[in-house]
Amino acid sequence: RNGGRIYVSCSGVSDDINQNYKSLYERDFPATGEMHTYFSRDANGGNVLYATHHFSVPELETLLEESGFVDVDVRESREASSRRPEEAAYFLYAVARKPLSRGDRD
Repeated sequence: RNGGRIYVSCSGVSDDINQNYKSLYERDFPATGEMHTYFSRDANGGNVLYATHHFSVPELETLLEESGFVDVDVRESREASSRRPEEAAYFLYAVARKPLSRGDRD
């Protein structure tokens, strides 16, 4: 709704602090066609469950702005991965606002 806020949390690109993610991005790039996207697999490691994408700060900012949000604020935090608690990963936290009207950009 106009004037409303959106709050987003998502995984951030982590190849510079986590070799495992770097390997996953590179391994699955030929199939996904998109860097920083990989396939999450079952415990046996073979069956693809779903595609996972890790966002960069500029990428998330652009997506929110192109979707009509203003006052976009994205912050990056180095934490532990939920699926791999022994490994470091970046997480992004964003807040943005839908304008009240077409002229409301401040």
